[in-house]
Amino acid sequence: MEKNKVQKNISIIIVVAIIILGLWFIIIYPLIRFNGNEKRVVEAGKRYFQINSNRLPTEGKITTVSLRTLLDQKYVDDLRTAYNKDTCSGKESWVKVRKTGGKYQYYVYLKCGVMTSNVDHKGPEIRLKGKDTIEVEKDSKFADPGVESVRDNTDGAMDIKDVYIKSNVDTSKIGDYTITYSAIDSFENKTEVTRKVVVSQSLEGVIKKATDNDRVYKGNVTNNYIKFSGQLFRIVGLNSDGTVKIVSNEDISHVDYQSVDKWLQDYYYKHLADSSKQFLVTNYNFCQDSIKKGEIEQKNTCNNEKNKQNVGLLAINEYNRSLKEGESYLYTNTINWTSDRLDDKKAWTTRKFFFGQDSKYLEYDQSYNFNIRPVLVLKKDVKVLAGDGSINAPYDIGDFKTAKGGVKTTTRYSGEYINYGGIIYRIVEPNVGGYTKVISVNDIFGEGINYGEGNQYNPNKEGNIGYYIENNVSKMIKVGIFAKHEVAVPIYQSKATYTGKKTTKKYNIKFAAPSMYEMYSTYTDSVWYIESTKGDMKYLSSFNGTVYDSISELELKAKARFTGYLKKSSVITSGSGTYDDPYKVSY
Repeated sequence: MEKNKVQKNISIIIVVAIIILGLWFIIIYPLIRFNGNEKRVVEAGKRYFQINSNRLPTEGKITTVSLRTLLDQKYVDDLRTAYNKDTCSGKESWVKVRKTGGKYQYYVYLKCGVMTSNVDHKGPEIRLKGKDTIEVEKDSKFADPGVESVRDNTDGAMDIKDVYIKSNVDTSKIGDYTITYSAIDSFENKTEVTRKVVVSQSLEGVIKKATDNDRVYKGNVTNNYIKFSGQLFRIVGLNSDGTVKIVSNEDISHVDYQSVDKWLQDYYYKHLADSSKQFLVTNYNFCQDSIKKGEIEQKNTCNNEKNKQNVGLLAINEYNRSLKEGESYLYTNTINWTSDRLDDKKAWTTRKFFFGQDSKYLEYDQSYNFNIRPVLVLKKDVKVLAGDGSINAPYDIGDFKTAKGGVKTTTRYSGEYINYGGIIYRIVEPNVGGYTKVISVNDIFGEGINYGEGNQYNPNKEGNIGYYIENNVSKMIKVGIFAKHEVAVPIYQSKATYTGKKTTKKYNIKFAAPSMYEMYSTYTDSVWYIESTKGDMKYLSSFNGTVYDSISELELKAKARFTGYLKKSSVITSGSGTYDDPYKVSY
């Protein structure tokens, strides 16, 4: 029994000894070491100020020397925590001296690993009025909301007038700005807080400033260009609900009027960048009126709206509202479909060179293939990030980013420009089974060419326009990046329309004429298209960009543009994808 009691007492003594040793090694010795370091630093600070007496503070003031200075000037050796685990921070540690009643008092703050001195080292807490980030409109007046309160753990409530405010806000320039608020307590601990001020320009504000009460651009304006989905548009105006209507600055394709809605919704919309689509109003009610001849020149309102759509065309009332002194930027030197009809068989187009003529519009059978300029509607509250609305610096809303070097061409977007071998191309379809379909921006054959042998487009028939393009393009340009690809040649039952009945013949070739229904196929000169009919009708563009059909007996001549498919390995090496700075590519 006695033996067990002795063993129990020994066990208790051992446990207590272990606890004491643990406390010594974990707490007591490190604390003794830390306190010793504090004393060494204070003594070093005193020697520093004895030698640099000109730095001693005046009555009621404080002067600080950092541990880094004391270390660098050899007033103290390198300081470490117990067991040399951590060094003391030279940047965050300091010695302060304050003069009070003619005497100097010294204070030390050390930060050594997890251990810190028990002295005031925190600056005042600054609370701001308003939000930390404020957005203001360009050219507006900005008033800083200011400071709500300042409180220090030593000094208590402080006067907000003691807060120093530094601001670089310039509302005349778009950008992000910073306001800095700083305060120092009696121990000269400093605190800084910042407020971000974003100077932005709303597209709505731009339009209101540039237009009259009608909120539409009028006349031959040059300040309503906007870049969207990597393409150039014109701002038409501001809708009553704050949304913004824009129209393509170029003819995109040719479509028969009876198929135009399907082409816009099912084809064109898919070719917009996904990053851009989030800025669009979808299911919008576009205007589509039936207008009599005698009413068309005075039409300024919409009486009928289509079913909700993502893309539309401009209505005649919008063309008329854009007129100023008989002129408008909306009328071009090409013939374009409007959204309005004369009746069930005919629809209205704009008219080439209308100035001085009886009418700005012509009616045509709805089966004709005329130019298309798609119209989109941007959401409210869209911000302008750059640009001034000119053709050289169109408004940029940040919807679209150019590619970096090394990016595959298949990841890019319809409408971007490519330079290969000194020839400029435009992306039609960025990813066709891993290939990138492009179209030459210009024709390369110079003189006009007869359609040649055969009733339909045929790249295997010598003397046919298809054969000529397939076999002569490679003699005139650099072709290494192009791959053979299956091309379906459409042969229409009767007249070619976008939704018309047709059969196809497929050929494995490198180059072909463009389809008049695909992106960027319009041309203000005569070029051949790949479409033909069983009735020997061939299709070519005219000087005003519209499509004519030709009977082979007429022996008409036209130039040739071509389409091709870039290899799956093709990548962008440089450039920004614009006409002036096209992407350079390799494979």
